[in-house]
Amino acid sequence: NDEWCTYPSAQVHGIGQNLGLAESAEGLDPEGDQSCMMGSPIDADESPKMCFNAAKSYELGWYTDRHIELDPIAAGVVTLTLVGFTDYESDFGDGVMVHLDPQSVSEDFFVHFNRKDGINAGVREA
Repeated sequence: NDEWCTYPSAQVHGIGQNLGLAESAEGLDPEGDQSCMMGSPIDADESPKMCFNAAKSYELGWYTDRHIELDPIAAGVVTLTLVGFTDYESDFGDGVMVHLDPQSVSEDFFVHFNRKDGINAGVREA
């Protein structure tokens, strides 16, 4: 309805769809992932301050200089320090996300530290 057009989460969700992003599912709910703007939009004005999740950010080509690509079979045990997207510009840590090489596994897997701070302060699953 017209009221949904006023909610930032619905607007950003719609922009994500226009950029080709799929919904962010969790379990059987196609929009159940509440760690990302591509989950179910909420009916609130001026909120939430929340980013796209690691998979969506990777798909958009964001933070590429802080991606870590790993082949989980060849890499063995790896110790890394991840920082949240909100700390992207800091020199601390090894990266903001890990992408497990899809050539070694049947699906893409992403790992990131979903820090509830700054531009991501309103994330509902941190």
